[in-house]
Amino acid sequence: MPFLAATPVSADFGLDDAQRDERMRQLEQYLASLPPDRFPTLLSMVPVLSQGDYRERFEFGIDLLRGLAAQAR
Repeated sequence: MPFLAATPVSADFGLDDAQRDERMRQLEQYLASLPPDRFPTLLSMVPVLSQGDYRERFEFGIDLLRGLAAQAR
């Protein structure tokens, strides 16, 4: 992702890489458990949104927020 909005930066503070990887694995499992009829778009994007390391996901999240802010103007 490069990112997963559901994983805020503060949730990763103080974790080592192995702990961050485990947290991402747990989040991916949770997302995969969501009902596809209620969350089809989110579920289709999980593979893309969970790519990269935590730095790349953070940068992706910042880019996403910039895009949303630009659309709001």
